Formats: sequence, C-alpha cells, structure tokens
Amino acid sequence: MPRQPLLHEDRLFPADPGVRDIARSLYRHVKDLPIVSPHGHTDPRWYAEDINFPTLPNCFDSDHYVFVCSTARGRPGGSWRSQG
Repeated sequence: MPRQPLLHEDRLFPADPGVRDIARSLYRHVKDLPIVSPHGHTDPRWYAEDINFPTLPNCFDSDHYVFVCSTARGRPGGSWRSQG
C-alpha cells in the first residue's frame, strides 16, 4: 500500500479553489525549471558572466547575512576570514 505524503501538495497554494486551480496550472509549467531567486544574495552578473573567484571567501564578501552573523559573533565588519 503506498504511503500518503506527510504534507499536502497544495499546502502553499491559495485556499480559494479558483485561484488554487490557476496556481496549480502555473506550477505544472515551471516545477521542473531551475530556481532563479530574486532574493539571492549574489550579483547576477556572477552567473551571467560565469565569474571565477580567486578564493572562496571572495564569494561571500558582498553577502549581508555573512556581515550580520560575523558582527553578532564579535567579528565586526564581517572579518570572518582567518587572519593568515
């Protein structure tokens, strides 16, 4: 006997049946596409131009979450990288 999914597949869609039908239709068209997030914390040019970074830490220099977390952990200014 197949197991029932833990979460309903429509859980993130609107409750209104008509709007939910539209959401389902839209989702069917895009569900297999790659995620392109406008909330990304990176410069879109990095992907468009396939930019390489000289070191891994350079990837995170512009990420404001890294800055906030570093400051919260007592490393002001995002100085999270090791001091060589």
